[in-house]
Amino acid sequence: MAAAAIRKYIERGKNWWEKPRPDRGAPRLRFWAILAWQTLRGRDLLPLSEETRDVYEAHGLENIPAEGSFSLAVNHTMRRWTPRLLSAVHAAAMEKRPEYARQWIVIVGYREAKVEGRGRPARAFILTLRKIHTWIYRRWSYNALRLPMDNQRAGLLALRNWKLRARQQPSVVFPEGRGSKCL
Repeated sequence: MAAAAIRKYIERGKNWWEKPRPDRGAPRLRFWAILAWQTLRGRDLLPLSEETRDVYEAHGLENIPAEGSFSLAVNHTMRRWTPRLLSAVHAAAMEKRPEYARQWIVIVGYREAKVEGRGRPARAFILTLRKIHTWIYRRWSYNALRLPMDNQRAGLLALRNWKLRARQQPSVVFPEGRGSKCL
């Protein structure tokens, strides 16, 4: 198994001991320290955005309105870690609308992990992680809105909340699913 992974890296022209590209790799320890500090104290997006910012090229900034709030639907690129992509979009939008630098709302879809049929240690671990995630999202509730994907009723309430908040705050959403010409 490990030999196949090494062979795959060598075939691509990379040696197995080389570090991955920073725009694709996991965040540095500094990112997690900033996230922890901002979660406990300030809840400011700007330091997180500045830490994960990559070189980017922005097109279509003229489509962002000069006044009022706006929503951006961003495509996932499986080649980038989502917070790095968010920080590039954040930086590009700040070029046009710097007054909204700290007011963004990120729409996050989520599914809760199933605990049925799992052993006691796995259930305890999942439930603990769920509590931690819920606490973090509550702390960041001004800048993050969770859309439950398994619960229709809760999903509708979250969509209505987003509609109300989108009038005041610029929002960023990663639409799920595949694009198509018909609805």
